[in-house]
Amino acid sequence: MAPGSSAVAAIFPRISILNTDLTSSVRRFSANAGRLRRRPDSELDFLPRASLPDEILYDTTVYIDLEKSSFPVELDSLLAQRSPWHSTVVESELVYLCGRLDPHHPGTGAIVQEIDTILQHWPPTRVVTPDRATWREASVLTGILARAAGATAEDRGRTMNDALIFLSAVQHGCAVLSRNVRDFDLLMQLVPEGKAVFYRVR
Repeated sequence: MAPGSSAVAAIFPRISILNTDLTSSVRRFSANAGRLRRRPDSELDFLPRASLPDEILYDTTVYIDLEKSSFPVELDSLLAQRSPWHSTVVESELVYLCGRLDPHHPGTGAIVQEIDTILQHWPPTRVVTPDRATWREASVLTGILARAAGATAEDRGRTMNDALIFLSAVQHGCAVLSRNVRDFDLLMQLVPEGKAVFYRVR
């Protein structure tokens, strides 16, 4: 069954935060743009202090930290109690690394194999893919962050991917799990319907 199939929609009814009226989208997301700031950690949900929601969508950082053995060991039991959701945007970021690495480096083959193994173990019915409306809204958010939060042109691809992951999570009723505090904190302020839970590496 292909990612983004009707099986996912049947499990998670779409939450309609996405608006086809571009003017309304810009106005809605811009409402809090003037007050954007990286909030103190005390105002955010960090594991293990915060509870881990039942439905979580892994950000790219989770896979990287698990493979590098830098993910906090004390949180392993929490993850084991959840069946995570996965994003094709995260898949693209992981696969990008395969092309970015020097194919002649002796360690590249092992890394590519590790990434391939990760992706092969994703259950197809637990993979979400941004649709056209999500891309539009993510583009609006990326532009707002460039204007109001100082995101540079070089940041555009990373910021866009974060917005796509975040909106996909909102759309399917998930919370994002990530160590990327700044970007997802700002996205939560622009899209209050969304939620992210954070962790710190060892």
